[in-house]
Amino acid sequence: YQTVENEEYLALLKIADVLLITSERDSVNTIFLDYIASQGGGGSVDEKEEKEYGLPIVSEFIGSASILPANLQVNPWDH
Repeated sequence: YQTVENEEYLALLKIADVLLITSERDSVNTIFLDYIASQGGGGSVDEKEEKEYGLPIVSEFIGSASILPANLQVNPWDH
């Protein structure tokens, strides 16, 4: 286990192509929300600027999975 400074944490989320959270049980997972925000989601984007956003893949059992319908939900119990 290692602590990462907030600035470095957000930079890593910004450059990530995929976020994978496969929790079997979770309440509100803020990593998912941090990922969306760091990718530029939720803010206004200049229409001329094209940006490819990363893909969040999250467990259907985390509390924040239902707030964004565009995400890809997986069941970690399915093998």
